[in-house]
Amino acid sequence: MLFPSRMEGFPISALEAAATGTLVVCSEESNFGEVIDNWQNGVKVSVNKAEFYRDALIELMENRERLSTFASKSVALAKKFDWKNITQQYETEYGEVLAKTTEPSDFTVTI
Repeated sequence: MLFPSRMEGFPISALEAAATGTLVVCSEESNFGEVIDNWQNGVKVSVNKAEFYRDALIELMENRERLSTFASKSVALAKKFDWKNITQQYETEYGEVLAKTTEPSDFTVTI
């Protein structure tokens, strides 16, 4: 998938593509850093240079082995963002916050 945009929120569409092993080519100026590791599981190129997108796509189409490696790494990365894993991370974070929370009876109110 080609994402030439400069700004994105969290790149869910890129994550979905990665989960299916679909190659992502995006702008280096986008927020895809959590999902795309340049030339490891996708490609980041200069947003203002269409020829860089073209060159990256041509290189990847000509190198099926690299494309296959990207696909495997993308699927593995996407698993980190699986809802089961994200839920566990939230539960852990909330548990740590709650463990540090002071009981309401420990508060003193001065008027």
